[in-house]
Amino acid sequence: MQLGFIVNADSDLRDSVNFAVEQKIGFMELQFDWKEDAPPNLDAGRIRDALRGTTVGIAACGLWWLNTMSADKAEFERNDKIVREFIDMTAAVGGRVVFLNAGEYKADDTDANIAKLKETWPRYRDYATQKGLIIACYLSHKGNFINSPEILERVLREIPDFNIKVDPVGVIRNMKADPYEVIQRFGHRIVHFHMKDIYKGVDGFEIEPPVGMGQLRWNEIMGMLYHHAYNGFIIIEPHAAMWGVGENRFRHVVLSKQYIEGFLL
Repeated sequence: MQLGFIVNADSDLRDSVNFAVEQKIGFMELQFDWKEDAPPNLDAGRIRDALRGTTVGIAACGLWWLNTMSADKAEFERNDKIVREFIDMTAAVGGRVVFLNAGEYKADDTDANIAKLKETWPRYRDYATQKGLIIACYLSHKGNFINSPEILERVLREIPDFNIKVDPVGVIRNMKADPYEVIQRFGHRIVHFHMKDIYKGVDGFEIEPPVGMGQLRWNEIMGMLYHHAYNGFIIIEPHAAMWGVGENRFRHVVLSKQYIEGFLL
């Protein structure tokens, strides 16, 4: 397993690259948020310029919120073009993994959504493979029909080569599921992994501290990843109000790295 951390693609990339060099972290993941009024900048040259002269690499590029299964023909064709351009860009910057939203074709209709996914997944899988990339889908979040372990089980039964990106906190918050169970049952299809921690107290108190400072049992999580022969990236994700902004993002990465390195060979 190799360690990296998430960087917003619209941020000062050179600042993050310098931090990675300083901390001896070999990889970054770039997060691209799709917004109708402000589409992400897919300029590969800007990213390559930020990396130039260093040994820092791009572990993955993630495209968030774009519906890859829109029922509207014009929207689907537009989004299909964006996905292909995104895959092209990821390959151009030397990325290893590209991940997308599974999307939603028809709200609350699992049968229709799985049928549509069986059409869209092979087209993107084949295109990414041609570019030398591993492709995955992230789970749940708004606009993603894979929002429960039961639906994920059906998807994997009907699309056996479907790959997933897993974030234990995301499983708790967005799937309302047990992350240990999800990793135990579906670890053989995990090709990319995010880590942040969570602490839930009384009266709705909830924080997302650095890894090892919350309630997740990382010894069990890492043990299951090793059991499933996971050999991909472990990506630290600074998140939420305190740790997701400013210099605290870097502090989160440093503290998380210190904790998780004890589980890495």
